[in-house]
Amino acid sequence: MSIKKFLIISSSIILFSLAGCSDSYQKNLRPTMPYSSEYLEILDWNDYTFTENIPQPSEGEISSVCVIYSEEGKKYNIIVENISRDKSDDYIKKLKSEGYKIVESSSNNVSAGTILRKDKKYLSISYSDGILGMMIFDSDITLF
Repeated sequence: MSIKKFLIISSSIILFSLAGCSDSYQKNLRPTMPYSSEYLEILDWNDYTFTENIPQPSEGEISSVCVIYSEEGKKYNIIVENISRDKSDDYIKKLKSEGYKIVESSSNNVSAGTILRKDKKYLSISYSDGILGMMIFDSDITLF
């Protein structure tokens, strides 16, 4: 490959990658409400106040816990790794047996997502490739 062709290709790649960093592009990706987040220390499931009355998945390990602050309130995000698809499905069934009602659900052969509600508490649960993500928030808070 000639040096000129190499420089043209390299310059194009750099320009296209930097175009995504422009301020106007980033503003379009931001939610309308300002927010911030904070990772919390990984503790036992029952040590968190926001998991009260929410059963723990029977499989997997908590790998990340985060609180998202917005003008509306707090949302909590928990990531559980090393959980099978069957155990993820069993977890949804367990939540239903605990009184949670499915608001919306969708799945395919790669992933699944379910939103459940009990009283004023919503759980948004997603599963893909051994990872279960859960967002916990009150009904007066929107997802984003």
